[in-house]
Amino acid sequence: VELDTGRDAMALLAVFSWSVGTFLYCAVGVFVGVRLLAYPFRPEHLTPPYWVAMGATAITVVAGARIVEMADAPMVDATRGLIAGAAVFFCAFGTWLIPSLVVAGYWRHVRHRVPLRYEATLWSIVFPLGMYGVGSEVLGDVDRLPIVHAIGLGESWVALGAWAITFVAIQMAPVFDPDVSPIGRNQPPSNDPSFAYYVVVFLMGLIFSWGFSGSVLPMVSRVCPTQLSATSFAVLFSLVQGAITAVLSLSTGAISEAMGSLQTTLLWFVSVPY
Repeated sequence: VELDTGRDAMALLAVFSWSVGTFLYCAVGVFVGVRLLAYPFRPEHLTPPYWVAMGATAITVVAGARIVEMADAPMVDATRGLIAGAAVFFCAFGTWLIPSLVVAGYWRHVRHRVPLRYEATLWSIVFPLGMYGVGSEVLGDVDRLPIVHAIGLGESWVALGAWAITFVAIQMAPVFDPDVSPIGRNQPPSNDPSFAYYVVVFLMGLIFSWGFSGSVLPMVSRVCPTQLSATSFAVLFSLVQGAITAVLSLSTGAISEAMGSLQTTLLWFVSVPY
């Protein structure tokens, strides 16, 4: 009885959170549309973070698909069909956004000749591409749509290629940090960290991400019932991630001051390890 009660409560929380998040996404979309229509929009304004709009649809698809495959509960049974259909709708809309964003990039960089060079916001393109691949694969498995699963699998390779290109662009950028001058005979010493420092930071980010999942998930699965292990892990992961984010936010100022660039700090401590 206690297990059924906990399952019903978790199902209610999951459906409630997904519904509110979906509504907020639609509201933000309306606000962005109003801004595009009410004020002049120049090519310089079309920055890579606009790809996050597509990534948000993919996250909605993943969350909705996970709710659809949940065990029977009153709230899930009442909304399973609706959420399954909405997940397909968001997947289709995210798919439509991809060529639209590509055309927008062509308009920005080719038609208006805005230089295409490395900037930290390019990682805002990599994550939505990967999320779209994951979302399509999960939706294809849950709704038994092989073609959607195949599209997601192919998109995952596209995301990997985008990640590799962006990472190489970091190394090939002629000026990695404009605020830090290179060392020369008649120039003051630079405070630019060595390449080995970046490698250590990158590896630490990977180790912390893998280590937490690898150590906490088995412990949760031993303590919590099987039906609630995934939800318990997700809640615990969110709390720990929120605590880490809060600590990192408080220390970002000191770290960026030591490194000499806030952009470099956010890139190597957040974007690349994530």
